[in-house]
Amino acid sequence: MTKFSEIKPALEDFSFSKNISFPKTPLLYFEAACSCHINNPGQEFLELSNYPNFIVLQIDIYESWQDKSKRPVISDPGIIQRIIDAAYVEINQNTEYLKNLTRIHNLGDYEIIDYLAKTNVLTKNIYDYFLYLSDECFATEDPYFITKLPQIRENISYGYLDLLWQVHEHILNLLEKQKGLSRQLSDQMLISEIIDFVRMGELPRNLTANRPVAFISVGEDLKILFNQEVLRLQSYLLKQDPDRKEIEEFKETKILKGMAASHGQAKGQVIRIDIEDFDSYEKALGGKENFILVAPSTRPEITPYLKRAKAIITDEGGVTCHAAIVSRELNIPSLVGTKVATQVFENGDWVELDTRKGIARLLNF
Repeated sequence: MTKFSEIKPALEDFSFSKNISFPKTPLLYFEAACSCHINNPGQEFLELSNYPNFIVLQIDIYESWQDKSKRPVISDPGIIQRIIDAAYVEINQNTEYLKNLTRIHNLGDYEIIDYLAKTNVLTKNIYDYFLYLSDECFATEDPYFITKLPQIRENISYGYLDLLWQVHEHILNLLEKQKGLSRQLSDQMLISEIIDFVRMGELPRNLTANRPVAFISVGEDLKILFNQEVLRLQSYLLKQDPDRKEIEEFKETKILKGMAASHGQAKGQVIRIDIEDFDSYEKALGGKENFILVAPSTRPEITPYLKRAKAIITDEGGVTCHAAIVSRELNIPSLVGTKVATQVFENGDWVELDTRKGIARLLNF
């Protein structure tokens, strides 16, 4: 088992900061996503080598930490188009196969192992392309890509990636039905651990229903930590988080800076949400009007609620992100890429947004 002390020297060359949080989902799905560029044929085909360095912690929720000291940038329209084309080839070749997997209701041991392995590879492949279709990875000023990239990312995310998630869920449900492996445990298991269980009927000795796990992707290597080693890693990240600068500045000035994605001014009360928790949308935003939405990012499922918002503030994103596009369509001001909005603004805070200055000011202090 890897220890934090073994990987710490490699991390000291980078500056990691908290990027986004996710609700819990099967660990093997995140394992595939985190290992997407390890031995992936897409890397050679697309002539890409400057992959981002990142860390995903699974403790009470998933927390992702991104290397802020080195970001991949691709501005060549030819390469961007090749990535898009390769992603759609991957999708078109495998969609029907994955749909058929969700219709199977009884599997033998070797079939379970085979389908797990194939689904793992397909998840790695599409994430390899998906990472490079993130607006933060591009420096393009091409109007075509500024318009199309968000649409393409959404097509991949809410179509093919959702289908892959459904297949993982289906296989784990079959394991519970056929082998008695509870979802409470299988959701915390790596693919190698699940395959070993199917083959030999043995569970990992360090497995618990809430086992902390961390994936560390640096360069072309992926390391996995468990339990106390994850907590040591988390403590290290919190101490050297570059976002602390923004947080400390906010504490002094009560002003948060970001990128103006849609211009205007607004004043209202904050509603802060976890964008990945779909079930929370209606409870937090249903029937509400004239609020200022604060979230890590936005996605299509929340768009109907944004029609009643006065403004949007996000941790992430650029001029082509979903929040930027929707706010321009709705003609409401938005501030994106603030890094720490969800860490400094609380539900009910009164905030004043002035995108001419690229700031959001806390009023109730």
